[in-house]
Amino acid sequence: MNRALKIMGFGGLQTGHGFRGLASTIMNEQGGFRSGGIERQLTHRDRNKVRRAYNHVQYMAERHNLMQWWSDYLDVQLEKAPK
Repeated sequence: MNRALKIMGFGGLQTGHGFRGLASTIMNEQGGFRSGGIERQLTHRDRNKVRRAYNHVQYMAERHNLMQWWSDYLDVQLEKAPK
């Protein structure tokens, strides 16, 4: 991802991790979704080793709703963008 950003002229301006942070912030602030579902969708594992060892929840229904919300959110942002 970082290589693609550099090729597109965004080297030093944006990173793959920056996109993850942006998405996480927006989803946590505006989406009304549980942080566990958001973190699972963004492929971050639980930092608590004991909980991680025993809790294998995937939040699939919530993640489906989250991704539909994210898609709709991005569509609205695209409509607002200057032409």
